[in-house]
Amino acid sequence: MDSLIKDLQEARASYDEAKRKATELYNLLQEKEDLVLNTLKANGKTKYEAEGVALVYYSTREVYSTPKTNEQKRELFRYIQEKYGVEACTSMLSINHQTLNSWANKETEADPLLAIPGLDKPESVETLYFRAKK
Repeated sequence: MDSLIKDLQEARASYDEAKRKATELYNLLQEKEDLVLNTLKANGKTKYEAEGVALVYYSTREVYSTPKTNEQKRELFRYIQEKYGVEACTSMLSINHQTLNSWANKETEADPLLAIPGLDKPESVETLYFRAKK
């Protein structure tokens, strides 16, 4: 068992190092992309082809953020439901899985046999935790 845990620790260390390196490379990529984008803009271009290498281009689009407050959510869902109906509104509703699990676990604390309408029975998931000794 000691050997297995040592192997696990080494695999975690390798993974953490690769993740750190990937973050560094991603940040470098972002810097290069920003430089190319800013250079295109500064030259009044939306695209450029480097012969035999690549075509780069950019476009601009509008992006909406999800509603932050409960009031904003109610207003949006009321609008969708009134304009497109209950089915359309329901298809656009979602709950973060962590929020759902936290809420459902609280619901079933008092009655573990409670079947919450709309939810399948929970699945058991095993999680291995690892705390390295310093």
